Amino acid sequence: MICPKCGNENPEGSQYCGKCWAPLGTGEWAPTEYDVKLVSAGANPQAVIAALAGVPGLLSDPEHLVSLAPCVILRSAPAQVAQDLAAKLELAGAQVDLVAKVSLAAMAEEAPQPEAPAPPAPQGPTPASGAQMDYGKAFSFFFEDKEWLKKMLIGGVFNLLAFVVIGAIINMGYFIRVMRNVRDGLEEVLPDWENIGGFLSDGMAPWGITIIYSLPSLIPSLVANVLSTFGEVIKKDAGTAFSALSLCCSCVSFLGYAFLILAPAALVNYARTESFGAAFRFTEIFKIIKKYPGPYVLTLLVSVALHILGGFGVIACCIGALVTYFWSTCASYHLYGQLCRLVGEEI
Repeated sequence: MICPKCGNENPEGSQYCGKCWAPLGTGEWAPTEYDVKLVSAGANPQAVIAALAGVPGLLSDPEHLVSLAPCVILRSAPAQVAQDLAAKLELAGAQVDLVAKVSLAAMAEEAPQPEAPAPPAPQGPTPASGAQMDYGKAFSFFFEDKEWLKKMLIGGVFNLLAFVVIGAIINMGYFIRVMRNVRDGLEEVLPDWENIGGFLSDGMAPWGITIIYSLPSLIPSLVANVLSTFGEVIKKDAGTAFSALSLCCSCVSFLGYAFLILAPAALVNYARTESFGAAFRFTEIFKIIKKYPGPYVLTLLVSVALHILGGFGVIACCIGALVTYFWSTCASYHLYGQLCRLVGEEI
């Protein structure tokens, strides 16, 4: 019997398709759940974003989903909810598909029951959390995108504009979008550069978080350099004192790097809750590290390795570093996204 829904060939007498579970022959099946797929945002994406605002259960924020179209925006929604949302989006000019899902309760009522249920398969040990992290993927995912070179070059341009801050914030918005895409399990991890304003908005909070976590190492280091300069200029007893103070500040800056180690966990907690304050809830941050020590330490080490690899761009007259650092930072945030997905909603 050929399934009228998906075309799959099934054995004669089957009541349901073995591939899509659609009814065959005279059986009746009324879907009670749908996946809502946004095929196109149409001519007015902002109207679609406004229509999605406040809708519970979306796979990501409305602006992000619209930029990814075509994509599934809501999974396993009740029939009435899915139909109402589709009507609302179509009114805003979007093209929407509803993908019916089988009602397991309805299947249980109509499908023949086995005479004796098979015994449950024995549960093996839970795999180690490190096994759920794909570190190699962080190195390769960038080059799997069809437009990776174009996206990397644009990122390099914004790295060049980092000295006026706005370039760094825009790139940070791009990195956090990569992190969210990995967290949400989306197939297209690298976003397009069409919505630069959205990256600017998304990047402000995480950029502020990274700056705050850098201050305990950055400020003593700057003070140490200033004091060292004074010591070199004076070259007398006072100069010796300045040099000694400079050495003390350098030691303090090394302690600040220990604080910087917490930054990835802070970003994970921020992405997990979308709350700026979550990046400084140290009880939750230490819980993340304590619950997943292996993946966290490996993520830190691989991120350092990526940073070193990004530095090889200096060979190309420094300009190359702007591009390679963009790739290496994207790869680091891919790892942070994997860690965020591993942590989930509860810690």
